[in-house]
This record gives sequence, C-alpha cells and structure tokens, in this order.
Amino acid sequence: MQKAITELPDKIQEIYKLSLAGETNESIAVQLALTVDSVKAYKKRGKQILKEKLQNLLMFLSVTL
Repeated sequence: MQKAITELPDKIQEIYKLSLAGETNESIAVQLALTVDSVKAYKKRGKQILKEKLQNLLMFLSVTL
C-alpha cells in the first residue's frame, strides 16, 4: 500500500500521508491552504487511483497463477 501511495500524484500523496498520520480534513486543508472540499476531492481521486491499481494487480495475479 505504501508503494502505491508513493506513485500517486504529489498533492494526493501529500494529503494521503497527512491523513494516515491522523490529520483531519480540516487540518489538512489549513496546512495546505486548500478548502475542505478540495481535500475531500483529492482523497476521493486518490482512492479511485488506488482501487484501479489494486484491480490491475489482482487481475495480473489471477492470470499468472
């Protein structure tokens, strides 16, 4: 999971790292000079990217096994 997060776009990666460190959306927004809605949107996009990567990995594993 950590490797997949490091492959995210920089802004999304930064938000995910802060979130995993226990920061709230409000705190992240203040630290990065964003709106809370922007933080939520970045997190949503990151979740979509990670989901796609996981699906691709699972598909690859099912083909190779």
